[in-house]
Parts: sequence; structure tokens; C-alpha cells
Amino acid sequence: MQRRSAVWLSGLFALLTMQCGCAPRGISIAGHGRTVHADDGFALRAYTLYQVVGDSRAHPTPSGVLFYIQGSDDRSVLGATGELAGAAAMGLDVACVERRGVLNDGQVDRTVAKRFATKGTRIADHLALIDDYLGEHPGIEPVIVMGTSEGADIATGVAAREQRITHLILLGSGGGWSQADEFRHMLRTRPGSMPGVSSAEDLEAKFDEIRGAVDPDPRADEEWFGHPYRRWATYLFDPPVNELLTLDIPILLIHGEADQSVPVGSARALRDAFAAAGKDNLRYHEYPGVDHTFLHVESGTHVRAWVEIDCVRWLAAHEVLDEARAVRFISRVRANHPELDGLAGSGAR
Repeated sequence: MQRRSAVWLSGLFALLTMQCGCAPRGISIAGHGRTVHADDGFALRAYTLYQVVGDSRAHPTPSGVLFYIQGSDDRSVLGATGELAGAAAMGLDVACVERRGVLNDGQVDRTVAKRFATKGTRIADHLALIDDYLGEHPGIEPVIVMGTSEGADIATGVAAREQRITHLILLGSGGGWSQADEFRHMLRTRPGSMPGVSSAEDLEAKFDEIRGAVDPDPRADEEWFGHPYRRWATYLFDPPVNELLTLDIPILLIHGEADQSVPVGSARALRDAFAAAGKDNLRYHEYPGVDHTFLHVESGTHVRAWVEIDCVRWLAAHEVLDEARAVRFISRVRANHPELDGLAGSGAR
């Protein structure tokens, strides 16, 4: 289906320059917004972001595109602009779309957000974005999809359905276990961490409630851990590994060893599943002592710069970036993050 885009927001340059938080790196991010229509007709607010120098694009012709998929938070995707500045500095366009229910001022219409919180809807919305962007940029490569936390589940579903995607990056996502199994693990290892669930029997009863409370059941709007049952029913029971094993494109998985939201065992299980299947297209990085937000717990230091460095090295290894450019970029990141020197991490940095 062809989807026509309409530019709907001017003056985004000033907004993004203020939000990106990347002034120490000397990177300014600008972009434009537009409307993309989903298959069900819903008007999605989408953005394309890029680096600027003065009033002009730093890279007049993008060297590729990175589609970014945020996690489960009902907040504007523009909150991640600073974290995406590195991709823009590499000459990539960064394309993203708002979750349904996020309003122009960043507030959230909870009624809309709850109604459209399902995995299938989010996958379809990002497929609409990708189809729209690639329709305007035919033949562009690489086509990279990056998802963080819940967004990595969406990224997996998108990559399994869109053959034009060339690379997949999954951050803090596990993937080897179903979410139900991740909750079972958390109950065993951290009893009392789930309000209202004190035993394995309680947890299984909750799962049974959720299985039976899909639309049009009125219980579909009931919430657990801040999300409606209709949303949980689409995430809990199907492990991403099943779709990921069907992919032959390069995949990068980065996970914190001290993640309390998504057990590291789920990420290790995905790594092991690829090895057992004889597939070598998954690269796994595990950061000791790092939590779900990429915070090094003992030192209180955020290590998102490690993510940047590992992504750049991985892209260079797959010849998306030339080695000299990757080395310059990594040197710049290190220079801007001296607080990470000597911090125990994953691999040699």
C-alpha cells in the first residue's frame, strides 16, 4: 500500500537542537516532521532527523537510514534525540514515529494509548514508517533498525516482515525467553518484586486472566504493571527467538548483566539458540554490572557511550562504515566521556 506523507511541522530545527543534549560533541540535530497513515487510517506523527552545520545538512545525501523504535514508555520519541546524535553524525538519516496517544505537546492521551498498545499495532505502524521513507528514498542502504527494550520486540517483528532491512540492533531486550518466562524467572530470583503476585500459582493465574481478556472482552482494559491486558496478551507468550532465528541479516544484541527489568539469562539464551542452530549472524555484547538503562550500578555512571562504540565497531566490521571513519568516531566518543576510563566493561574499549 502506498502511503503519502505530508510535512506538518515547521520549526523543528530549534526544538531538536534544544532537546538533543549533544552540544559537548559539537553535533546539532535538525529534521522535519510529517504525517504517515497506518493501514487502519490512523494518522501517525513521524520524524526524520539528521545532522546540520549552520542552516544546512551536514550530509546532503544520507549514507543510509536508521529506524529507531523506543521502548514501552508512553512519552515522545524525541526524548531519545540526544542518544541518536551519533547515528546522524555518521551521515545516517534517523527515522522514527510516535507511539499512538502521544500528543503534540508530549502529553499522553491514555485512552488512545491503551487502545492501541498491542504489539501488532506497533509493528504495523513502524512498517508504515519504513514503507513511507523507503518509498521516498528508493535503493538507500544500509537500512538499519534499532529497538530498545520493548522496542526490540517490535524491531524483531518488523525485520521478520520487511525484507529491505539490512541490519538489526537490539538493546536491553533479552529475546531468548518469552516475557512470561522472564517474569517466572524474576519471581524465583526476586520474590516480592511483583505487586499482587506472591507465588508461582498467583503468576500463572494472572497469565490465564490475560490470555482470556482480549478484545472484545471488557477486561482487556484492566491493567497490570501499568499496561492493559490487551497489550500483555500480545507480548507475554511468544519468544522473539522464534522470529530472530529466521533472519540471516547481521544482528547486534547488547545487554546489561545487572538488568533487573529483562533478565540477562534471556539474552544469553538467545545467544545460545543461535549457536545451537549453527547461525553466526548474531553478535552479543554483555556489560558487567550494567542495568536496563545502561547505568553502571556500582559507579552510578551511564555507559551509553559503550553502546555507541560497540555499534560503530559492529557497523565497521560489516563495512557499513569505513575503518578510518569508525576510528575517528570512537576516538571522539572516548574523548567526550573520560568518566568511562578504567570502568570494567565488555571487551576492550
